[in-house]
Amino acid sequence: MNHPLIESRCPLAEAVAIVGSQVKLAVVLEESQQTISNWLKYGIPADKRHSVAMKLERVTHGRVTRKCVCADDWQEMWPELADQGPSPDAGARVEELP
Repeated sequence: MNHPLIESRCPLAEAVAIVGSQVKLAVVLEESQQTISNWLKYGIPADKRHSVAMKLERVTHGRVTRKCVCADDWQEMWPELADQGPSPDAGARVEELP
């Protein structure tokens, strides 16, 4: 049985899939695996969401975007993204992580 957040295309779940595991994502985000698991269940806390969104976009080479992670308020935080198309690195191969 698939996890409901993965089925709904949760940006964090997508990042886990791209990177390879919760543990690998935790390492690159400098968080614990338990934190990643909690974020998958309950969402990324509001006070961390913008910084995590930027890191996710970077580590997934644009496959998970800030717009996607912060769908409700990205325009307020990054108004310059309103006139941009998809990230230039979208679809790029993600480097293998330890």
